[in-house]
Amino acid sequence: MIGRVFKDCVDKNRCASERCKHGYWLDFTPPGAGPNRRQKMSILKAFGVVCLSRTEAQTKYLPEFVKEVTKAHREGHQPFASKRLSEGLAEDVVPLADEVVRALRNLVEAVARHNTELLPQSCQPANLDTDQTREQ
Repeated sequence: MIGRVFKDCVDKNRCASERCKHGYWLDFTPPGAGPNRRQKMSILKAFGVVCLSRTEAQTKYLPEFVKEVTKAHREGHQPFASKRLSEGLAEDVVPLADEVVRALRNLVEAVARHNTELLPQSCQPANLDTDQTREQ
């Protein structure tokens, strides 16, 4: 047997039968890897779908899971790791952070134009300059 299809709830005695509403999980240890390299993951987490059929899990998802885990083991990374995260999160986050700061600054300035009494002292438009904030 190359891998295993199971329901985690049944393995942990939370459900009495596999006829429950919970999805299936996959389990596989790549050849040549020690027991610490065993990969156990829900089909929902690995493929983004809830699979309630054991046959579908064994025929459709288990071979793909085995292929991905073996490839990841060979290349030395975690299986199903997002390429965006492995390529560098900072490249995606910095532009987004700049957009958020710009949107918040616009919102504060719009509120300040209508009623400056509503804003706390730290949020007054004059105090929002990021260069001054970073120097302090």
